[in-house]
Amino acid sequence: MNFNKRLTLVLRVDLAGRALEKAAVFQQNPNYFVNLCLEGVLDAMDAPENGGIPILDLYNKIHRRSRLNPQSAWLLLAAFLPQAGELDQEERGALAEFLNSHQGRLSQAILEAYCMLAKNTVMQRREFEREIKRLQNLAGPDSIPENSDTPLEIG
Repeated sequence: MNFNKRLTLVLRVDLAGRALEKAAVFQQNPNYFVNLCLEGVLDAMDAPENGGIPILDLYNKIHRRSRLNPQSAWLLLAAFLPQAGELDQEERGALAEFLNSHQGRLSQAILEAYCMLAKNTVMQRREFEREIKRLQNLAGPDSIPENSDTPLEIG
């Protein structure tokens, strides 16, 4: 990758003042600061697990704002729900979705139920994907033309 090339992007006017203010907190050049922010967000998006954004973590430390990072959240959850440590990455993602959408108080029983639901949801998704693959392999590439106007009869 050639890092010597420059690309000009346009920052919305309403964001410029905020970006300049935050860059000053880090005593950074505003362009460098915006690149750090974008890089952190893109890295978090590309990470296999829900990772933190380093520039945001640093900002929160400077302003003494606590934020539970994903690793700490899983350690805490595993203390209350030992089977959470046995979940694979995809199951953790499903569990996180369920917990993020939960309303009301959480109990041990609810956490255990969400854990089982996450495992079952991922297991069903994987079975569904295997069945789709099996059917596609069974059909073969020449069985149904992609742009065919011929109706498909089932049953």
